[in-house]
Amino acid sequence: MAAWQYGPLRSAPTTTDLSAKTGYAVVTDSSGNLVVVSTLQSVIDGVLVDDPKTGQNGTYQVRDVAKVIAGAAFAVGANLEVTAAGKFVTATTGKPIVAKALEAASGVDVAVTAEIGYRGPSA
Repeated sequence: MAAWQYGPLRSAPTTTDLSAKTGYAVVTDSSGNLVVVSTLQSVIDGVLVDDPKTGQNGTYQVRDVAKVIAGAAFAVGANLEVTAAGKFVTATTGKPIVAKALEAASGVDVAVTAEIGYRGPSA
């Protein structure tokens, strides 16, 4: 099991209940509110590390090693992209790489460690 550490953290208000979204990819919307990724993103703002309810501030990690939620099985060392649901999957050609798997994911909704940070498009 890879070590997990909190990297640089930021926070932003939420307008929806994110209490069941720890480990999901998040972005801030045009109003500065924290939301789970709902479309394919070229970059993400980070990974949610707490469980804010509607109207509370949510804390997200912007880089380093974090626990992420898998959207499918992937291997250790896989370059990862984010689904439109905010989960992490193996990056496909031409898609933005936003993390690298430090643990294998056995399937959907498994929490694993990954090093987050934009790495460019997948080759």
